[in-house]
Amino acid sequence: MISVIHKCFLITALLTSTLLYTGSDARVITYVHEVKFYEYRDEYYTAEQLDAMDFAGTPTFPADAREEEVLERINEYRAAAGLEPVHYVEELARAARAHAKYLQANDPHGISTHFEKPENEEFVGEEPWDRACHYGYKWDDIEEVIAVGHEGAEAVDSFMATVYHRLPFLNPVARELGHGYSYEEHRTETEDAIILRRERYTVLEVGVFYRPWAEDPLADVEYAVYPFPGQTDVPLESLGERPDPVPGESEIAGFPITVEFNLREPDMGVNTAVLTDSSGDEVDFWLLTYKNDPHKLLRNAVCILPKEPLEPNETYAVGIELRLNDAATFTMDWEFTTAEE
Repeated sequence: MISVIHKCFLITALLTSTLLYTGSDARVITYVHEVKFYEYRDEYYTAEQLDAMDFAGTPTFPADAREEEVLERINEYRAAAGLEPVHYVEELARAARAHAKYLQANDPHGISTHFEKPENEEFVGEEPWDRACHYGYKWDDIEEVIAVGHEGAEAVDSFMATVYHRLPFLNPVARELGHGYSYEEHRTETEDAIILRRERYTVLEVGVFYRPWAEDPLADVEYAVYPFPGQTDVPLESLGERPDPVPGESEIAGFPITVEFNLREPDMGVNTAVLTDSSGDEVDFWLLTYKNDPHKLLRNAVCILPKEPLEPNETYAVGIELRLNDAATFTMDWEFTTAEE
């Protein structure tokens, strides 16, 4: 499952300076200057300070081998997309670990949820944002994803085979990460067999920085596509996820193709979108945007979701022309090759 939370911590200060002129025309002149401060990890910063923030220098949290594996795999994907790495931070890690424990204690059927109930065991906060704040991570955007039955790099790979769950990892302005994991084994003995049921939960919290102070959001646009240009061994099918991007229709869909921008909820229109195989034949697909997304999770992305699994060892060409805020047009053309069956 995926959850996107954005709430803004913002205060405005009026800074005044007074100049006193002496003499026959003595008078006082007061200048008023408005300065906005943004709360980030229990401290307040100006936009200029946040723009200059060295996220690589933020405190890290001791991570076990599984957490290091997750971070490394995510950053491998980001490097292939030409994006900056994300960095592990303590507050998000504690929030993720706490929610993994909550799921282990309260989710006997393996149906994960992003929301906690105060009356349940291991409760920390109702929403991902509440839990991050509880541990001292206060910022505008937090994106949470949960995997049931997967762990480590395998969990990351499973996220990347979906429409929604890959988005936090390919967001050009994702900067910080926290990982949580829980495991429990249930053993049932009968006359005929011993039944083992293993419950595994992986929770990832991602801190995303959209620069809400930018006067012209289109002045410095970045985007990431996936599969990457020239990528080989691309899987043939998407992995099922909740919520379903095409309810009741996408159980056997092809591997999703996404374009994701560094803007929060831009007005995005698609002028053209085409997917062709090596023979030039067009592939039928669902075109998903924020406007027709039933769950409104494609805030800053579009998706081409093939209606059938892709063919093995085939090279596909993607062509998309997007329009942002009726002010800028972006044309993207690239190819990728699928894996052998």
